[in-house]
This record gives sequence, structure tokens and C-alpha cells, in this order.
Amino acid sequence: MQGEYDEEQAEITQALDKKFRTVVDKYAKDTGLALIIDIGNPQTPAFWWANTLDVTNEVIRVYDAAYPMASKP
Repeated sequence: MQGEYDEEQAEITQALDKKFRTVVDKYAKDTGLALIIDIGNPQTPAFWWANTLDVTNEVIRVYDAAYPMASKP
């Protein structure tokens, strides 16, 4: 059962990652950005950034518009 759970979780994560990367790629191209860094990941070598360059909320808005949640039955 654990193996099935892990496999399903991996599939969901991969699908979400693909959608997210598509949205970030479009957002970067549309806004002329050359680099977007995940500063929430401790493995990311981001030493300093201007808060005015934080596009997190904007990317979330674009993602939500591209992939709206399905209504619950």
C-alpha cells in the first residue's frame, strides 16, 4: 500500500510541477525576466534579492487563472 501511495504522490507532484513550470516560463517571457529563483528552497544559492523583484504572488495569480480549481460536487 505504501508503494502505491508513493507512486501516486509522485505522479501528482510531476503533473503539478509541469503545470507550474509552464506558467513560470510564460510569465517570465511575458514580463521579460531572464531568471526566476525559488528562494523558498534552502538548496537555492540566492544570496540577496530586492523585495520589489519578488514575483511569487503574481505567479500564483497567473497559475490560478490558468488552472482554476474544479468546483466540488
